Amino acid sequence: MLESHLSRSAVSARLLLGLAVARGCPAEDVLRDTGLTQSQLAAPGAEIRARQEQRLIENLVAAFGADSDFAFQAGMRYRFEVFGMLGFAILSSRTLREVLEVSLRYQDLAFTLARARLQTTRDSTAIELDVCDLPPRVGRFAVEQCFASVWTAMSELGGDAPPARIEFSWPCPATGDMCAATLGTVARYDSSLDRMTFPNQYLSRIRPNVDSAAHEACERQCQELIAQRRARVGASGFVRERLRRAVGVAPSMEQVARDVNMSVRSLRRALAAEATSFRALEEMLTAGRQTIEDVARSLGYATAPAFVRAFKRSHHLPPGRWRASNRLEQPTEG
Repeated sequence: MLESHLSRSAVSARLLLGLAVARGCPAEDVLRDTGLTQSQLAAPGAEIRARQEQRLIENLVAAFGADSDFAFQAGMRYRFEVFGMLGFAILSSRTLREVLEVSLRYQDLAFTLARARLQTTRDSTAIELDVCDLPPRVGRFAVEQCFASVWTAMSELGGDAPPARIEFSWPCPATGDMCAATLGTVARYDSSLDRMTFPNQYLSRIRPNVDSAAHEACERQCQELIAQRRARVGASGFVRERLRRAVGVAPSMEQVARDVNMSVRSLRRALAAEATSFRALEEMLTAGRQTIEDVARSLGYATAPAFVRAFKRSHHLPPGRWRASNRLEQPTEG
């Protein structure tokens, strides 16, 4: 299973458990092999690991089936208040575009296991999701849950159903288009990406009665929350998480430093204090004695194949070929 170095709020797992129980699934089945209890999830301010929520989702998919509407229904039940300070930052955003930008800027405070990015063209802006490091059925659940949550939020903030186009990378289920059944919009299937696209004109809408000072204060609080989580795992843990969850090309040290509101020099010093470096974390393959399985485990991947898929997306080569082409194999003795 996925090993995440950063903790996350237990609110999402608690909501998923509540919905599952309401639909007739015993709590013990939902929590099987997660290492979680109902009392743990109910505790105020409780935090869990991403791998625990992943296991919980695996149990949900096993109980309700991959083609059910469960992920959509779960995503539609998220309200701004459950996101804490991130929710307040979203509510105080000046435009619908800023809503998306803030949501993605602090997505580590959100609940999805997917990694999101914005892609903007002249006429539209898309949220693209990456779930390559998740098992396929968990990844699909994460995408459906995330898009249902975004759709619901934009409907509430914009005052009506958003003119969004939704695309999924898997075939249309035999049971029918659950996106149309739950959100009221027909999705496109067998797409090259999991993507939700909005017209730029729609996103430019100015939201009335928002307080820019309050918005800035909320953003500062979001930054502090992420800093607190980073402090608990150290700089190396945070960098490993950033690299593990990278979408597309792996982020540079400069990009990661900006994410954590540090200078490159400060990040380098923090890593050195933990007896490591950005390069060592990014390119563990330089240690020729390590197997691909060792590298995958060190970077927090569930399995070696999951690591290989993510590595190929970033480097356009499987790790073995990349290692060979960069002459990183250690010479054998004898």
